[in-house]
Amino acid sequence: MGSLIAVPNDANIWSIEFVFVDSACREIGIGDALVLACLRELTQRNVAWVQSSALPGDRAMKNLFERHGLVAQTIIVGKKL
Repeated sequence: MGSLIAVPNDANIWSIEFVFVDSACREIGIGDALVLACLRELTQRNVAWVQSSALPGDRAMKNLFERHGLVAQTIIVGKKL
């Protein structure tokens, strides 16, 4: 139904690299459960910082992260020349 992958950048910084919930199973809390389980595990491991990214326009992903206290740190902008 869903999966989440988090990887260490170093001992105290981890990145949530991938969050997926099957389209037939969305909007029932699976994404929240995955992120919450990840944050609990990282807290138990005494990780100091967790980060991730959401693509522009992916409001659902941004909202998921913000519900769990992850907030935007950097906005990367670009333009094809």
